[in-house]
Amino acid sequence: MANRLSTAWRRYPPVDVQLRDSLLPKSDVITKGEWRTRAASFPTPSVSENRAVVEHLHRYLATRLPQILVGYHALGDEVDLEPLRQRLPGWRWLLTRVSSDDSSLLTLHDWGGPMERHRLGMTQPVEDTPEVDPIHVEVILAPGLLFTADGRRLGRGGGHYDLLLARLPLGVERIGVTTEARVVPELPAEEHDIPMTAIVTESGVQGV
Repeated sequence: MANRLSTAWRRYPPVDVQLRDSLLPKSDVITKGEWRTRAASFPTPSVSENRAVVEHLHRYLATRLPQILVGYHALGDEVDLEPLRQRLPGWRWLLTRVSSDDSSLLTLHDWGGPMERHRLGMTQPVEDTPEVDPIHVEVILAPGLLFTADGRRLGRGGGHYDLLLARLPLGVERIGVTTEARVVPELPAEEHDIPMTAIVTESGVQGV
């Protein structure tokens, strides 16, 4: 995979490492809950960072035949993928949905149908939207609070994406979407965690 990745990795000005490191927990043993608390203080993506992430993703994906891709509607601390969706019109874009009983199971639905706002804040397809079998997915663009360069991802604590990732085909590309400020040196890993196969930031796409 490495020869297909963007050569622009690390070409943008480096993130303010001193600022980022000042936000990192100082304990040798750091729980996921502590990381989530600290992540709330990390900077949100700027307009220029969001634009750069979208540009790198477009360059990485646009040379392929259209595929089936899972995206997301961004929350305030996540990279907005809508500009990328508009630039890949031939692709089949899917969105996730949390069931009405708030179970950890995410279902997949075509992007573009009726939407509703979940009580946790995300916009998602309405309940009666037809489901898409995860077996058809070829690429997933996964948001997260924090990532590591070796592909670990910290979500919001519901376990939704962990269960979804486990149901995807073995060969699916799992691309973590974030900014340099949210790539940290270390995150705790559990047995059920499934790592990303690549991370994209404003610096480029990096395989792991």
